Amino acid sequence: MQHYGKATRGMSFDYEASFRLGHQYAGYVVDELAKYDVIAELQPLEFAKSVADRHRFTLYEKDVITTAGVLEVKSSSRVFGNNPRDYPADNLIVDTAHGFANKVRKPVAYCMVSQRTGAIVVVPVSSVALWWQDVKYDKQRQMEDVFLMAPKRVLRAFVELVDWIKAR
Repeated sequence: MQHYGKATRGMSFDYEASFRLGHQYAGYVVDELAKYDVIAELQPLEFAKSVADRHRFTLYEKDVITTAGVLEVKSSSRVFGNNPRDYPADNLIVDTAHGFANKVRKPVAYCMVSQRTGAIVVVPVSSVALWWQDVKYDKQRQMEDVFLMAPKRVLRAFVELVDWIKAR
């Protein structure tokens, strides 16, 4: 796994760099799925040119499309391995509450990729009843936001996601 570096430099948030980084990690998940003969489609990288575009992206943007549904990909600076039981925290951020609530087509799972190790753990959206909201300060965007949090116990191994997709 290539380390892609920080999405931002300096004081202001660089949305374009952040989207590029996210797209690279989505591509990494597609590549990892291919190793298990799972066909997945990486959506083309696009940048919003207007407020209306940003709204459209919130509603319809999909990171990875599989035969079983959409996968959302999030990268993390945390160091973790492929075993969900060894995840180094009791809970984790899944998404912003706004981002999740406004998706027209909800993802079936969130693939969380460690930027440091390349490991992937999965938060199935079927566990949403166990999630909660928490206001946190986003250091990269330099603002508070409402995030959806999930307990470590809902995490699944990437290979479990692979098996689940293949069974569909």
